[in-house]
Amino acid sequence: MANKCYNLVSFFGSEAAMKEIHQLFELLRQADNAQDASLVPNISLAPLENWMFDVKIYPREFYTLVTYDTNWHPNMRDIARMAVRLDITVMHDYEDPEVSLYGKYIFTPGRSVQSVRLDYPDLGLISYDESTDEYRYKNYSSQCFGDIADIILMEKISCMPLSSP
Repeated sequence: MANKCYNLVSFFGSEAAMKEIHQLFELLRQADNAQDASLVPNISLAPLENWMFDVKIYPREFYTLVTYDTNWHPNMRDIARMAVRLDITVMHDYEDPEVSLYGKYIFTPGRSVQSVRLDYPDLGLISYDESTDEYRYKNYSSQCFGDIADIILMEKISCMPLSSP
């Protein structure tokens, strides 16, 4: 059985592009509900490998937020292809806690991709306190490992140099 990779993707662009993103992910949601890969739109997905499931769409005033799961790994190439085709910016957060995969990438067509991922030394900074049932890093504590991983990820991002076009 494949590990589940959780994906949270924010799409930023024109109203027309947001409408197309909404329609595309609505088709993916319907394909998932029907469990019918033949309903998946042709967006370069390999249905058996990168099947998106548990798709949820949250339209916002200036962007569209989509959450979904994939098997094994995030489908960054497919999302980047959509961004190029629709000329939109994408922020993609992903995690698979079973294999300690935590990361984020920001893609803007015509610009560098900003990507950061936590590796084992980063995750090794997190300790677990059995007496309080909490994970700890520096002055932070939480009962959720992912909350602490997010803090380290944001610290790592804040240390990255800004890219220019």
